[in-house]
Amino acid sequence: MLELTCMSLLAALEPEGIFLSLDDSELQRRILTFTRFAVRLATEQQRFDADECLATAMIASACREGYVLCALAAVARRSAFFAQLVLACFASLCRLGLANVIADQPSVRSTVLDGLLSRQGDASLATFALPCAHAMSDAPIFLSALGTAASELIPILGRLHAVDDGEEAGHCIQSLLPKIKAAGAQASSRSAPPEVLRVGRMASGRSSGGAMGGRMSRWIARIRSGKPGTMRAGFVTI
Repeated sequence: MLELTCMSLLAALEPEGIFLSLDDSELQRRILTFTRFAVRLATEQQRFDADECLATAMIASACREGYVLCALAAVARRSAFFAQLVLACFASLCRLGLANVIADQPSVRSTVLDGLLSRQGDASLATFALPCAHAMSDAPIFLSALGTAASELIPILGRLHAVDDGEEAGHCIQSLLPKIKAAGAQASSRSAPPEVLRVGRMASGRSSGGAMGGRMSRWIARIRSGKPGTMRAGFVTI
């Protein structure tokens, strides 16, 4: 029975063309129904029931194929209200243990990052995006995206931490900030102009070569003067 319910809910989210043509109330109903189902699965997952495990596997497979996630991400772009619904849905998938799976989808990464940055003009979206970002931050590809936007994210998360006294939000922010700062530093080092790196290496080479050339010249001069250096353990003492 649970398997059939899962199949029906996944089918209700595709194909994308039909799903996106639905009116707002029907879109809202389908997203909320799927989200509640995912939350129920995550809550009951600890029982290791075969039906729950099969339903989770079906959702994971649909997420890997990408059509469900792309459709949801497209709905999130309609308005801040739908972005909240979709981010809550993504958070429920993370609770199912699918954070790394959904992080592989560019549309999901964009939706979560847009939510954190409140690009739709609604500051409350950051609160909805936080649980997703926290769960997905273990995926290198998403952490790299966070690092690219570090200069924008760090002050936003700092302000959010100051005004949101919720335990979950505080935990997410405290966990995310060090990761974002580290990823941002890596992104900055990767974006350093290659000319600077090349000039640095050339300067280092000239310095090393100059020192070696000086020692060699002094050694040759001693040989020519009939006073070669002494040999000891394979080294020449100048």
